[in-house]
Amino acid sequence: MCRSKSSIFTEILTKGGFILFLLSVVSGFARSMWKSNADLHGCLSDGFLLRFLRARKFDLNNALHSYRLYYETRTLYPDIFSNLRPSCVQHVFTECVVARLPSPNDVDCPVLYFQPGRWDPDSWPPTDLFRANILMVEELLLRCPATQVHGVVILVDLTDLAWRHGVHMIGPSFIRRAARFIQGCTPVRVKAIHIYNEPLLFSRIFSALRPLLKDKIRKRNYMRSLMELDEYFTRMNHFPIIRRPSANVTRIVRSGSNVCQLPQSPTIQK
Repeated sequence: MCRSKSSIFTEILTKGGFILFLLSVVSGFARSMWKSNADLHGCLSDGFLLRFLRARKFDLNNALHSYRLYYETRTLYPDIFSNLRPSCVQHVFTECVVARLPSPNDVDCPVLYFQPGRWDPDSWPPTDLFRANILMVEELLLRCPATQVHGVVILVDLTDLAWRHGVHMIGPSFIRRAARFIQGCTPVRVKAIHIYNEPLLFSRIFSALRPLLKDKIRKRNYMRSLMELDEYFTRMNHFPIIRRPSANVTRIVRSGSNVCQLPQSPTIQK
C-alpha cells in the first residue's frame, strides 16, 4: 500500500530527519544557483549550509535568501573580499578598532566591539573596517558554532569620532555597504547594537543609514548612556568594560600560531 506524501513527511519530522531534509533542499537550491552562474563557486558542505539554517531559525526561505545574499555580496564587493586574510587587516585589530570582548563562558552571545574613532583615515581605507568585521564574524562561526544559534551583540563606541572619519562614512557607497553587512551578508543573527558616546555628526550618518535597515534591525539599535550600558553588561554577566573600553577590550591580533579557515578560501594563518 502506497503511503501518502503527508505521512512520509511526518515520518521525516518524527525521526529527527528534519535537518537533513532542509539541508538537502538548501543543497539542491545552491547547486542550481551555481549552474546558472558558471563564474561563481560556492561551498556545499553540510556544515556550511547548516550555518544558514541555524542563523535563520530553520526557516527554509530565509536560509535560502541568506545563502544567496552571502555570495551576491562577495560578487558585488571584490575590493572587500579579494585576498581576505587576517594578515591584511592586522592593523585594524592592533589598533583595537575592531575586537571581541572577553566573556565568562561560551554560552552567552559574543560581544563585538567597534570604535571607529580609533581609525586613522590617512593610514588605511574604510574597506579595511568591513574586512576586519567580516573576519571577526567568520572566525566566531568557525571556532564557536554556538554563535550560529545565539547570535552576536555589537557594541559601538563613538568616542573620538570626528568629521575626518565622518566624511568617509556618510557617503552613499559606505552607507549601502554598511546596511548590507549589518543585515545579511553573514549567517549570524545580530541580537542588539548598543551605541554610546555618540557625537552630533553621528545623527547625520545614522539618518542616512536608518532607511536602509529592516524594521527588525532598527528596533535592535539602542542609543545608550554609560550607566545604561553598565547595567546591561551586569545583567549579561560580562566583565566590566565600559568605563575604560579601549584599555579592557580583547585585542584580537591576526598573527601567531592559530588557524582560521573561511568558506571557499585557503587556510588562513593568523
